[in-house]
Amino acid sequence: MAQSLVRIAVHAVFSTKERKNLIPQNELQNLWAYFGGIARNTKIPLIIAGGMRDHVHLLFELPAKMSPML
Repeated sequence: MAQSLVRIAVHAVFSTKERKNLIPQNELQNLWAYFGGIARNTKIPLIIAGGMRDHVHLLFELPAKMSPML
């Protein structure tokens, strides 16, 4: 029987307006946890979330039934 495996890893990066340090340093861990909660609720495997006070990196796997096209 034929099988297929689909694995699409997405590295999303986004920043604050004008790359200003608008994310408070003491809130960064809460922000990563928030993204983790969104990923769990939408059943999207979040591999890692991180970044700095002016930008965020998210590495996640796109489920096979979701289109990578927007």
